[in-house]
Amino acid sequence: MRSRVIVALVSVLATLGAGLALAGPAAAATGPRYYSPEQAGYTATGARFQYVQSSVYLPQAARFAPEVTGYGVSVQLRTPYRVVVLGVSNTTTAGNYNAAAAVYNKTKRSLVCSTAGSGAQACPHVGSRWTDGSVSFAPGDLVTLAIAYDRSSGVDHFYVDDQTTGVELFYSGYAPGTGQSYNQARAGAEFAASPWSTFGYTAPATETHLVTLRDSVLVTYRGGVSGFSSSWTHHKIVATSTGTASGTVEVAPHDLSNFGSNFGVYLEP
Repeated sequence: MRSRVIVALVSVLATLGAGLALAGPAAAATGPRYYSPEQAGYTATGARFQYVQSSVYLPQAARFAPEVTGYGVSVQLRTPYRVVVLGVSNTTTAGNYNAAAAVYNKTKRSLVCSTAGSGAQACPHVGSRWTDGSVSFAPGDLVTLAIAYDRSSGVDHFYVDDQTTGVELFYSGYAPGTGQSYNQARAGAEFAASPWSTFGYTAPATETHLVTLRDSVLVTYRGGVSGFSSSWTHHKIVATSTGTASGTVEVAPHDLSNFGSNFGVYLEP
Protein backbone atom coordinates (compact mmCIF):
# COMPACT_ATOMS: atom_id res chain seq x y z
CA MET A 1 0.00 0.00 0.00
CA ARG A 2 2.61 2.54 1.12
CA SER A 3 4.83 1.89 -1.93
CA ARG A 4 1.99 3.08 -4.16
CA VAL A 5 1.91 6.41 -2.30
CA ILE A 6 5.69 6.81 -2.48
CA VAL A 7 5.70 6.16 -6.23
CA ALA A 8 2.98 8.78 -6.67
CA LEU A 9 4.89 11.31 -4.56
CA VAL A 10 8.14 10.83 -6.48
CA SER A 11 6.23 11.26 -9.73
CA VAL A 12 4.65 14.50 -8.54
CA LEU A 13 7.97 15.85 -7.28
CA ALA A 14 9.54 15.15 -10.66
CA THR A 15 6.70 16.98 -12.38
CA LEU A 16 7.08 19.98 -10.09
CA GLY A 17 10.84 19.99 -10.42
CA ALA A 18 11.43 19.37 -6.71
CA GLY A 19 14.24 17.27 -5.31
CA LEU A 20 13.84 14.89 -2.40
CA ALA A 21 15.46 17.02 0.30
CA LEU A 22 14.25 15.32 3.45
CA ALA A 23 13.58 17.72 6.30
CA GLY A 24 13.79 15.74 9.53
CA PRO A 25 11.87 16.49 12.72
CA ALA A 26 14.93 17.32 14.83
CA ALA A 27 14.49 21.08 14.38
CA ALA A 28 10.71 20.94 14.68
CA ALA A 29 8.93 23.96 16.11
CA THR A 30 5.52 23.85 17.78
CA GLY A 31 3.36 26.93 17.39
CA PRO A 32 0.24 28.07 19.25
CA ARG A 33 -3.08 26.37 18.65
CA TYR A 34 -5.30 27.54 15.83
CA TYR A 35 -9.05 27.60 16.45
CA SER A 36 -11.75 26.89 13.91
CA PRO A 37 -15.55 26.72 13.92
CA GLU A 38 -15.46 23.54 11.84
CA GLN A 39 -12.02 21.93 11.42
CA ALA A 40 -9.71 19.85 13.64
CA GLY A 41 -6.27 18.65 12.64
CA TYR A 42 -2.85 20.19 11.98
CA THR A 43 -1.44 23.05 9.98
CA ALA A 44 2.14 23.88 9.00
CA THR A 45 3.43 27.45 8.70
CA GLY A 46 6.79 29.15 8.32
CA ALA A 47 7.46 27.93 4.77
CA ARG A 48 5.82 27.92 1.35
CA PHE A 49 4.24 24.59 0.42
CA GLN A 50 3.70 23.22 -3.05
CA TYR A 51 2.35 19.82 -2.00
CA VAL A 52 0.31 18.29 0.80
CA GLN A 53 -0.81 14.68 1.16
CA SER A 54 -2.47 12.52 3.79
CA SER A 55 -4.13 9.10 3.90
CA VAL A 56 -7.04 7.74 5.92
CA TYR A 57 -8.93 4.52 6.51
CA LEU A 58 -12.49 5.74 6.08
CA PRO A 59 -14.64 4.95 9.14
CA GLN A 60 -18.28 3.94 9.20
CA ALA A 61 -19.87 7.39 9.29
CA ALA A 62 -23.13 6.17 10.86
CA ARG A 63 -21.24 5.50 14.12
CA PHE A 64 -21.09 9.25 14.71
CA ALA A 65 -24.74 10.10 14.00
CA PRO A 66 -25.42 10.89 17.70
CA GLU A 67 -22.77 13.66 17.61
CA VAL A 68 -22.78 15.19 14.09
CA THR A 69 -24.86 15.09 10.90
CA GLY A 70 -21.88 14.74 8.60
CA TYR A 71 -18.14 15.32 8.25
CA GLY A 72 -15.25 15.09 5.84
CA VAL A 73 -11.50 14.50 5.78
CA SER A 74 -9.42 16.96 3.81
CA VAL A 75 -6.06 18.42 2.88
CA GLN A 76 -5.61 22.13 2.18
CA LEU A 77 -3.16 24.65 0.78
CA ARG A 78 -3.68 28.28 1.78
CA THR A 79 -2.41 31.66 0.64
CA PRO A 80 -3.23 34.84 2.56
CA TYR A 81 -6.16 35.29 0.15
CA ARG A 82 -7.23 31.80 -0.93
CA VAL A 83 -8.13 28.42 0.59
CA VAL A 84 -7.76 25.36 -1.66
CA VAL A 85 -9.40 22.18 -0.34
CA LEU A 86 -9.61 18.54 -1.39
CA GLY A 87 -11.71 16.19 0.67
CA VAL A 88 -13.97 13.19 0.94
CA SER A 89 -17.17 13.60 2.92
CA ASN A 90 -20.23 11.72 4.07
CA THR A 91 -23.41 12.23 6.02
CA THR A 92 -23.67 10.13 9.17
CA THR A 93 -26.00 7.65 7.53
CA ALA A 94 -24.88 4.38 6.01
CA GLY A 95 -23.18 4.92 2.67
CA ASN A 96 -20.02 5.76 0.79
CA TYR A 97 -17.92 8.92 0.78
CA ASN A 98 -17.79 11.36 -2.14
CA ALA A 99 -14.84 13.49 -3.21
CA ALA A 100 -14.76 17.19 -4.09
CA ALA A 101 -12.22 19.95 -4.60
CA ALA A 102 -13.11 23.54 -3.73
CA VAL A 103 -11.51 26.99 -3.77
CA TYR A 104 -12.54 29.79 -1.41
CA ASN A 105 -11.85 33.50 -1.35
CA LYS A 106 -10.35 34.00 2.09
CA THR A 107 -10.94 37.76 2.15
CA LYS A 108 -14.64 37.57 1.22
CA ARG A 109 -15.15 34.19 2.91
CA SER A 110 -16.95 32.97 -0.19
CA LEU A 111 -16.78 30.02 -2.58
CA VAL A 112 -14.87 30.66 -5.79
CA CYS A 113 -15.60 27.30 -7.36
CA SER A 114 -16.04 23.60 -6.61
CA THR A 115 -15.93 20.38 -8.60
CA ALA A 116 -19.35 19.73 -7.04
CA GLY A 117 -20.65 23.23 -7.84
CA SER A 118 -23.07 24.36 -10.51
CA GLY A 119 -23.43 27.46 -12.65
CA ALA A 120 -20.98 30.22 -11.82
CA GLN A 121 -19.64 28.24 -8.85
CA ALA A 122 -18.60 25.20 -10.90
CA CYS A 123 -14.86 24.82 -11.40
CA PRO A 124 -13.82 24.69 -15.07
CA HIS A 125 -13.21 21.47 -17.01
CA VAL A 126 -14.39 19.04 -14.32
CA GLY A 127 -14.45 15.42 -15.50
CA SER A 128 -17.78 13.60 -15.35
CA ARG A 129 -16.48 11.00 -12.87
CA TRP A 130 -16.39 13.73 -10.20
CA THR A 131 -20.10 14.49 -10.58
CA ASP A 132 -22.05 11.60 -12.12
CA GLY A 133 -22.05 9.32 -9.06
CA SER A 134 -19.93 6.64 -10.69
CA VAL A 135 -17.05 7.04 -8.19
CA SER A 136 -17.38 6.84 -4.42
CA PHE A 137 -15.27 5.49 -1.58
CA ALA A 138 -16.44 2.80 0.81
CA PRO A 139 -15.94 2.72 4.58
CA GLY A 140 -12.83 0.70 5.38
CA ASP A 141 -10.98 1.78 2.23
CA LEU A 142 -7.56 3.41 2.53
CA VAL A 143 -7.80 6.70 0.63
CA THR A 144 -5.00 9.17 -0.09
CA LEU A 145 -5.71 12.86 -0.75
CA ALA A 146 -3.14 15.18 -2.32
CA ILE A 147 -2.93 18.74 -3.67
CA ALA A 148 0.04 19.85 -5.76
CA TYR A 149 0.72 23.39 -6.98
CA ASP A 150 2.73 23.47 -10.21
CA ARG A 151 4.61 26.74 -9.88
CA SER A 152 5.81 26.76 -13.49
CA SER A 153 2.33 26.48 -15.02
CA GLY A 154 0.32 28.05 -12.21
CA VAL A 155 -2.04 25.07 -11.98
CA ASP A 156 -3.35 23.30 -8.88
CA HIS A 157 -3.59 19.49 -9.22
CA PHE A 158 -5.94 17.39 -7.09
CA TYR A 159 -5.53 13.63 -6.56
CA VAL A 160 -7.75 11.09 -4.82
CA ASP A 161 -6.36 7.55 -4.70
CA ASP A 162 -8.30 4.62 -3.21
CA GLN A 163 -5.44 2.27 -2.39
CA THR A 164 -7.88 -0.52 -1.52
CA THR A 165 -9.70 -0.63 -4.86
CA GLY A 166 -7.24 1.15 -7.16
CA VAL A 167 -9.85 3.77 -8.12
CA GLU A 168 -8.40 7.24 -8.73
CA LEU A 169 -9.69 10.73 -9.41
CA PHE A 170 -7.60 13.55 -10.85
CA TYR A 171 -8.45 17.20 -11.52
CA SER A 172 -6.21 19.94 -12.91
CA GLY A 173 -8.70 22.47 -14.28
CA TYR A 174 -8.14 25.20 -11.70
CA ALA A 175 -5.28 27.58 -12.51
CA PRO A 176 -4.72 30.39 -9.98
CA GLY A 177 -1.62 31.46 -11.94
CA THR A 178 2.08 31.61 -11.25
CA GLY A 179 3.52 33.46 -8.29
CA GLN A 180 1.10 32.07 -5.69
CA SER A 181 2.44 31.87 -2.12
CA TYR A 182 0.91 28.90 -0.30
CA ASN A 183 2.09 29.63 3.23
CA GLN A 184 -0.06 27.04 5.02
CA ALA A 185 -0.58 23.31 4.49
CA ARG A 186 -3.34 21.58 6.46
CA ALA A 187 -4.85 18.16 7.03
CA GLY A 188 -7.74 17.17 9.25
CA ALA A 189 -11.46 16.58 9.67
CA GLU A 190 -14.12 19.11 8.68
CA PHE A 191 -17.75 19.44 9.69
CA ALA A 192 -19.32 22.36 7.79
CA ALA A 193 -19.88 23.60 4.25
CA SER A 194 -17.07 26.19 4.30
CA PRO A 195 -14.00 26.99 6.41
CA TRP A 196 -15.98 29.68 8.28
CA SER A 197 -19.31 27.91 8.80
CA THR A 198 -20.48 26.35 12.05
CA PHE A 199 -22.01 22.92 12.64
CA GLY A 200 -24.35 21.23 15.08
CA TYR A 201 -22.63 19.15 17.75
CA THR A 202 -23.84 16.88 20.53
CA ALA A 203 -20.98 15.95 22.83
CA PRO A 204 -20.37 12.24 23.47
CA ALA A 205 -20.18 10.93 27.04
CA THR A 206 -16.46 10.16 26.63
CA GLU A 207 -13.76 11.14 24.19
CA THR A 208 -14.47 9.31 20.91
CA HIS A 209 -11.99 8.53 18.15
CA LEU A 210 -13.25 9.82 14.79
CA VAL A 211 -10.42 9.16 12.34
CA THR A 212 -6.64 8.89 12.02
CA LEU A 213 -4.78 10.71 9.27
CA ARG A 214 -1.54 8.95 8.40
CA ASP A 215 1.53 9.18 6.16
CA SER A 216 1.13 12.94 5.78
CA VAL A 217 3.69 14.52 3.45
CA LEU A 218 4.46 18.20 2.89
CA VAL A 219 6.80 19.57 0.21
CA THR A 220 8.12 23.12 0.25
CA TYR A 221 8.99 25.36 -2.69
CA ARG A 222 12.64 24.58 -1.96
CA GLY A 223 12.00 20.84 -2.19
CA GLY A 224 12.05 20.01 1.53
CA VAL A 225 9.97 16.90 2.26
CA SER A 226 8.62 15.85 5.66
CA GLY A 227 5.53 15.39 7.79
CA PHE A 228 4.06 18.17 9.91
CA SER A 229 6.92 18.03 12.41
CA SER A 230 9.93 19.57 10.68
CA SER A 231 11.95 22.78 10.34
CA TRP A 232 8.69 24.61 9.74
CA THR A 233 6.20 25.28 12.54
CA HIS A 234 3.25 22.99 13.18
CA HIS A 235 0.07 23.91 15.04
CA LYS A 236 -2.89 21.93 16.31
CA ILE A 237 -6.22 23.05 14.86
CA VAL A 238 -9.03 22.72 17.39
CA ALA A 239 -12.73 23.03 16.57
CA THR A 240 -14.65 24.99 19.19
CA SER A 241 -18.23 26.18 19.52
CA THR A 242 -17.22 29.74 18.59
CA GLY A 243 -14.13 29.12 16.47
CA THR A 244 -12.09 30.91 19.13
CA ALA A 245 -10.04 29.99 22.19
CA SER A 246 -12.92 31.02 24.45
CA GLY A 247 -15.35 28.54 22.92
CA THR A 248 -16.08 25.00 24.11
CA VAL A 249 -13.71 22.42 22.60
CA GLU A 250 -15.72 20.05 20.41
CA VAL A 251 -13.21 18.23 18.18
CA ALA A 252 -9.43 18.08 18.66
CA PRO A 253 -6.36 16.23 17.40
CA HIS A 254 -4.03 14.18 19.58
CA ASP A 255 -0.27 14.59 19.36
CA LEU A 256 1.69 13.76 16.22
CA SER A 257 3.33 10.36 15.79
CA ASN A 258 5.31 8.49 13.11
CA PHE A 259 7.83 11.34 12.69
CA GLY A 260 5.07 13.92 12.51
CA SER A 261 3.09 12.18 9.80
CA ASN A 262 0.18 10.62 11.75
CA PHE A 263 -2.43 11.94 14.16
CA GLY A 264 -5.86 11.02 15.44
CA VAL A 265 -8.90 13.31 15.57
CA TYR A 266 -11.32 12.93 18.49
CA LEU A 267 -14.82 14.07 19.37
CA GLU A 268 -14.64 15.65 22.81
CA PRO A 269 -17.16 15.29 25.67
